[in-house]
Amino acid sequence: MASRTLSYSGFTGSILAFLSALCCILPMGLMLTGLSGVWVATFGGMAIFGDIAAVSPYVIGISFLFLIFAWFMQSKQQASRATSVLLASCTALTIVALGIYIFERDLNDLIIGYM
Repeated sequence: MASRTLSYSGFTGSILAFLSALCCILPMGLMLTGLSGVWVATFGGMAIFGDIAAVSPYVIGISFLFLIFAWFMQSKQQASRATSVLLASCTALTIVALGIYIFERDLNDLIIGYM
């Protein structure tokens, strides 16, 4: 049961890391769909993207620490195949979040190029 809790905490950390890396990509995607004016007018007062972007490297780093701990516990306790698959998917999602954070400027330029 402890391995299942560890895999869920790793999954939660990966989702949070991915969401924090999307802070600047999401507005560009909304602009591509034509929703930018409506989105900014509706949610402009609640926009916290600057705050999220400021903590992105910390969230991603903490996610990697949780995943390292979860992989260590999984190998030590010989957890089930489902736990290994869940940990592998969480690790992949965290690596994608790290890639989005690192290549954020290039991704923004690419999306703007499609406009």
